[in-house]
Amino acid sequence: MGNHPSGDAVAVEFVKYDPAKPEEMKQYEKVVAMIKPKTVRVANRGLLKAGQVAAEVSKKLGRKFSLYDNMLCYQHFNARP
Repeated sequence: MGNHPSGDAVAVEFVKYDPAKPEEMKQYEKVVAMIKPKTVRVANRGLLKAGQVAAEVSKKLGRKFSLYDNMLCYQHFNARP
């Protein structure tokens, strides 16, 4: 637990396994772990990476177009935020 209560904080209790109490141990076997799903947003989802763009442009131009050329172009035309 942290200093501030939040949705991410969870109390964890470690229980010593006691074979003398099988009924109680069966209850603990039901809940082994809890997993909180986490969704991570991706900024450029579905877009091409810089190397893929350079390869496509090179293919269309019919000559070499490097990552450096790609960088110069997007800087000159303010193509990136």
